[in-house]
Amino acid sequence: MIATRAKVLFWCALIFVSTGCTTPDSLMKLTLQKGSGDEREAAEKLGTVVENSSMDDGLRCWALRALSYMEQVPPPVFGAVARVVRDTSEAPCVRSWGAFTLGQWGKKEGLGPLVDAMSSSVDARTGYHVLEALSRMLPMLLEDTGINERMIEAMTIFAARQSQDLPTVYALLREYAVGLVALTITAERIIKKGPIAGSMQRSEEVYTAVFRMLSNIEVAKGRFLAAYADNAKALSVAFELAYSAVDKRYRPTWLLLAWYGGVLGDNRELAELCEDRLALWLKSADPSLRILTLWSLTRMELYSSKARAALVATVIRSEEDEEVLKLLGMLAVQDGVPDQVQRLLEVKTR
Repeated sequence: MIATRAKVLFWCALIFVSTGCTTPDSLMKLTLQKGSGDEREAAEKLGTVVENSSMDDGLRCWALRALSYMEQVPPPVFGAVARVVRDTSEAPCVRSWGAFTLGQWGKKEGLGPLVDAMSSSVDARTGYHVLEALSRMLPMLLEDTGINERMIEAMTIFAARQSQDLPTVYALLREYAVGLVALTITAERIIKKGPIAGSMQRSEEVYTAVFRMLSNIEVAKGRFLAAYADNAKALSVAFELAYSAVDKRYRPTWLLLAWYGGVLGDNRELAELCEDRLALWLKSADPSLRILTLWSLTRMELYSSKARAALVATVIRSEEDEEVLKLLGMLAVQDGVPDQVQRLLEVKTR
């Protein structure tokens, strides 16, 4: 009985499409069936239009727009919309409206197609609609570590392919939807993939993984720190991973970590995760690394006596490199308050 009814609905939909009655107005009128007993049938008719790749793309977009209003959507129709979103051969307008529709439906099953679309060859306009659709599903993105990992990778791929400024929704999604656990799992997979063994390609892969992890933490730092008790362990793991990735033969990773110490360490919680390590780098033979490390440490309120003592003994009292000392003098200037050097040496100002 169910199979017979499905066949009847299919042929009715086919007749609807083939009789030349398909216009934007006729498609949108089907949305009037929302909430009625005929809603599923109306959705099936619209799904037939979406699946018909020989039909005008503009009409298929109207059908997708109409579907976005529907609540009772049969699985085959949902699948048809998911397919056009994933299909790189589809017109950008069709993929964009498909992404919009999945976002409006807000079903967890729509996350996979949207993430796949972002990982694929996608133009900026379609990418915007994919990002917007994903932003409507933030709770689902955060509760599913697997899809969150895939989304982090997909967003990185999408950003790398763009030749113009990324839309604002990209930054918002990156800030609020990146799960810290998924972020560290993704980085760990690359960092602990295997020994570098002098491979330049592996070194660059590790560098990229560390950069992705730390840059995402930077973007969402306020959110992570606001719930620090919940995120402390994951943040500690993230920093351990980052420092474990340092390879003596690959200088860029050292410099990246020295710089991010200052970017992330301007608060007590994150400073405590990296300041002791950075203090050891003040004795590096690489002047660039010493300068970046100095900059990072002077941005921190040094709660660790070890890091504080190292900065005083190694740089303020013993540094001989004129460029390093010049930088220290520039960093020490703060109008209206005791400068960093005064605080470190405990110079009384009152």
